[in-house]
Amino acid sequence: MGTSILFNMRLLKTILKYIFTAPQSIFHKLIGIKVAYKEMVVFFRYFPLGRIHKDKTVSFRFMGQKIRIFYRGSRPMSTSIFSLGEYDLIPKSSREVLDIGAAHGDTAIYFSKRGASKVYGYELQGENCIMAEKNIKLNNLQNIVSIFHCGVAANKINLSDNILEAVTEPNERDNIAEDFKTLDEIVNIHKMKNGILKIDVDGYEYEILRSTSVKTLSKFDFIFLEYHFGVQDLISILISSGFSVKSEEGYKLDAHWLPEEFRSMDIGYIFATKL
Repeated sequence: MGTSILFNMRLLKTILKYIFTAPQSIFHKLIGIKVAYKEMVVFFRYFPLGRIHKDKTVSFRFMGQKIRIFYRGSRPMSTSIFSLGEYDLIPKSSREVLDIGAAHGDTAIYFSKRGASKVYGYELQGENCIMAEKNIKLNNLQNIVSIFHCGVAANKINLSDNILEAVTEPNERDNIAEDFKTLDEIVNIHKMKNGILKIDVDGYEYEILRSTSVKTLSKFDFIFLEYHFGVQDLISILISSGFSVKSEEGYKLDAHWLPEEFRSMDIGYIFATKL
């Protein structure tokens, strides 16, 4: 009986999702938007008044402001951070933000719209940097956001490193940055103080945090990072550096298509506040 009720609830939820997103999805199909219907459904579920445009951008309102972004691949919902709330633990602030793993600029735009005085975005992949620059310009944020095609790691990342097979597509590996800096160096360059640090680097977070000095970490009031292969020693490093820490489990993924040592992914979030 309980299983039947649960199944019916899930079925009802799916039906309602398609009903409420149908008008927008059908309209966009009729005007010639070449995005799979199911991808439209996902997007309009979270942005019911949003738009998908023929130039592979989406537009929607966030905190009362209009945002327009070039999305990645064929998935308009690559702009999900504006609706799913994963970074909402970070308070709205006029602080400077260091965005490690800036991707296509969505997080940099997110932080700027939440009041950041300056955002320094570092991204390893060249194609992402190009798209990030386009998105920053599209939203007139050139005076607030700076994007750097630069890897962040204790050592230079080589094309032969196994972890690249876990965190990049084959066609992206020839496009990785030749310039690499440590987090210590970056914080010193920008003379950061009382800032916000965000790290989402698909597996390099462990090396970055382990190689960063306590003095550098103390330059941040808030640190948010996404881990990809379990918590490991990340929490203990942050606690010993003078932070209170909250962690949130995400999901486990059996990525059978990856090298064996990276198939068992354990993804979640850590939010640290300086004491």
